[in-house]
Formats: sequence, C-alpha cells, structure tokens
Amino acid sequence: KEKTDKNNSEKIFRYEKKNNKKISFRGGGRSYGDNILNKNNIVLKLAGNGDTLNACKQIVNKRKISENVIFDGNLEKKKLNKWFQEIDLYVHLSKGETSSTSILQALSNGLPIICSKIEGNLNLLRYYKKTPNVYLTNNSEKAIFKNIQLLFNNKALQFKLGNSAYQSVKKYFNIEKMFYEY
Repeated sequence: KEKTDKNNSEKIFRYEKKNNKKISFRGGGRSYGDNILNKNNIVLKLAGNGDTLNACKQIVNKRKISENVIFDGNLEKKKLNKWFQEIDLYVHLSKGETSSTSILQALSNGLPIICSKIEGNLNLLRYYKKTPNVYLTNNSEKAIFKNIQLLFNNKALQFKLGNSAYQSVKKYFNIEKMFYEY
C-alpha cells in the first residue's frame, strides 16, 4: 500500500511470497532488498495511487524487478481489515510516529509486526509471556531484510509474535484503555 503525507513521503508496501506468504512493508529496498525478494521468491504488492506511484513504477522498471512487483491500486477503507487478514507479516518503517493506527490495526489482527525502533513505536511495545508484541528494528535496509528473512524462516517466532500482538490489544489497547488514554 502506498501512502504519502506532508511530513513523510515513504511508501507502504505489501510483499507477497508466491507460496501464500505475504507481508507488508513500509519503505523502499535497494539491491540488498532486491536480492532478498528474489532469493525468497517474494512478490512486492504495492497498493495506492499517491504522488509517488509513477516514480515507483520507474524504479521498478529501471531495476528490472517487475516480476517481483505488482501495483494493486488504491485500497478502500472498508477493505483494510480484509487486507490485514490476508497477510502473514506486517512491516512498518518510519522516521517518526506518535501512535500508529496501522500498527494498532495489525496488532488487532494478530500479525507479527516489524517496525522502526523510534519513540512512537516504543510507546506501543508490550510483552506477553516475555515475547514482544512488535519486533523493533533500525531503519537500515540490511537490518530490515534480515528481520524479514528471520521471521519468514521461523514459524514458531511468527506465531509467538502474532499471539503477543493480539494479547496486547486485548489488554493494553482495547477500546476502554484507548478512550481514557487518548
């Protein structure tokens, strides 16, 4: 999914592994990321039609990775929950956040989440049975894609992170808590 705003022109991507392994990714990969896409047979699905769509298409063509990238167009609000239910991993990278609605949506769907190690995301960090509800990473391309590979290759860790995500929503980010805290 692509999203642009005044302060942040990064993209939100959804990667889909051809054997039904799907992830979402916010940010852009370079050659290291391209290698991970190819090596793991991951297809990047980019939804949205924002200001950077044409630039993204040009990059894909220039880097000759069109077999690994599909442009889906805009996602309607009513389809977001279904979209989250279709993916196996959500990756949300940013230089700055307060309290990300997208991460909260992914948590409520019990998804394992990789997100930037920044203040707003640290505020969302909770633990369930000593397992974090979000997997924090620095924004270097190598760290991001190593973490993606780690989760793709470790089903037990995916399950633990997803379960912790869901439990954290029930306990810390439920409607009553969110109403009184925000």
